Amino acid sequence: LKPTVLGLAVALALVAGWTDWRSRRIPNWLTVPGLLVGVSANVLASGWAGLRTSLLGAGLGLLVLLPFVFLRSLGAGDWKLVGALGAFLGFERLIVVLSSGNLATTQAGEDAVNKLNINGLHSEIIKLLGKLRYRFSYNQNVLDHSVETAFLASLIASEVGLDPNVAKRAGLLHDIGKAVSGEMEGSHAAIGADFIRRHGETPIVVNAVAAHHEEVKPETIYAGLVILADTISATRPGARAESTESYIQRLKRLEELAMSIEGVQQAFAIQAGREIRVVVSPQGVTDDRAREIAKELRRRIESDLQYPSTIKITVIREARFTETAT
Repeated sequence: LKPTVLGLAVALALVAGWTDWRSRRIPNWLTVPGLLVGVSANVLASGWAGLRTSLLGAGLGLLVLLPFVFLRSLGAGDWKLVGALGAFLGFERLIVVLSSGNLATTQAGEDAVNKLNINGLHSEIIKLLGKLRYRFSYNQNVLDHSVETAFLASLIASEVGLDPNVAKRAGLLHDIGKAVSGEMEGSHAAIGADFIRRHGETPIVVNAVAAHHEEVKPETIYAGLVILADTISATRPGARAESTESYIQRLKRLEELAMSIEGVQQAFAIQAGREIRVVVSPQGVTDDRAREIAKELRRRIESDLQYPSTIKITVIREARFTETAT
């Protein structure tokens, strides 16, 4: 493989990794031109032989991984990136690269499971857990955070007379949705709960994962334990690093986006920026327009902001009538 072609493949992988880390998405503007550049680079380097190698690498790479996209265990952006890398590397070298990465992530997941002495997890869950090794939330490694949450949930469960193994299992899996491609619709809690439900986890564990940000109602005490353990792990001194200035700027920018929409009177970013509540004028904004404001703000946030997880948007249109009897 020509050094220039290999260098371009490495550059593409690094840019894709950085983009995925920033936005949890690998966009088409990166993967599609990357595939075309891979084909062109191989043609220039090796002529018709390079064209054959490049097309086989891209085509077979996309074909082999297509079932994983339909099973929702691989995002479309990741799939297209594999095709682009296949155009650079060829099929044989692409398989070597993918196998090495798959073994590394699986081993990370198995190490976490063995450390906690958890049995009976589906192999796909273990593999997805391993991907959390490469995810960070405000500089806190998500896999380390998940293991710590599992330990804490287990300790609390033991102290209050509950099953520590159930609490530990739910604590380990609570953030698994963060390893799923950002192209999946929904919050990481909902995505993770759906994933583990499809791979045989009990309703108690599924609900604890779905409810750990209180997006759905906790149905058992184990969901409350996970919420508590998650909060302790995330907020302990030194766990996460975000400067006060950047935090304030992020919330301010969120409120400014809301205030820029006509009819909005007030906007309040709450829950550390996970939710924004928007107050509109009841005289100047109808119910239908209030609904449109919520959708418009969602589009602006998705296009203009970088943010972890999801942001809930609540538009409030309220009229109050007060009289005082004397």
